[in-house]
Amino acid sequence: MRILALSNAFQPSIVVFSEGEHIVFSKVETLPFNKPNNLLYFTNEMFKEVGLKKSDINLISVIYGPGSFTGTRTGVVGGKMIAFALGVPIVPVNSLEYIAMHASGNIYSLLRAGKNEFFAARFEDGHRRGNDIIIKEEDLPDLEYPVVSPEEQLPLIKNGCTHIKPTPQKLIEKTINEYEAGNVLYDPLSLKPLYLHAVDVIFRKMKNDNSKDS
Repeated sequence: MRILALSNAFQPSIVVFSEGEHIVFSKVETLPFNKPNNLLYFTNEMFKEVGLKKSDINLISVIYGPGSFTGTRTGVVGGKMIAFALGVPIVPVNSLEYIAMHASGNIYSLLRAGKNEFFAARFEDGHRRGNDIIIKEEDLPDLEYPVVSPEEQLPLIKNGCTHIKPTPQKLIEKTINEYEAGNVLYDPLSLKPLYLHAVDVIFRKMKNDNSKDS
């Protein structure tokens, strides 16, 4: 199976093409905050570099959230567009589950959600032990288990924090796991981003932030 996997819900952004678990092409890059839509550019670069044809891709996967509102949205839209254009199914991958694959034991997978808030979920050896939730920054130090996160600047956490660099290999492994578990959408356009925050709250925050900058 030839897989194109995309991650844009948090940084760094990742584009990876594999034949089964064997990676043929990967691009990992931290994008400027004001330029979150280079995912399609990276994908086009991959097609040229590897010499791929449309028929070479059997499956798309995309990180569908939670994560940055703009990054999640552009990643999901890009993944849906490519899957629809190629006529292939799409596998949605949860960002916190992907992060949790980089650690073992009882941990919290963590992503920044905005000012003073974080997305989090608890895992044990990669297996989910709770729903995705939003945690306020002042509550992070008292989490009962260590934290695993790609975020570089976090407050001091009582039980420790491990900074990880998300890898293309783990994204492919997660994609294959989800596919084998039957978590596949054969109508790519039906995929919806996972925001956790209500969308109207997100837009209200964006509007308030823009008014402060003007």
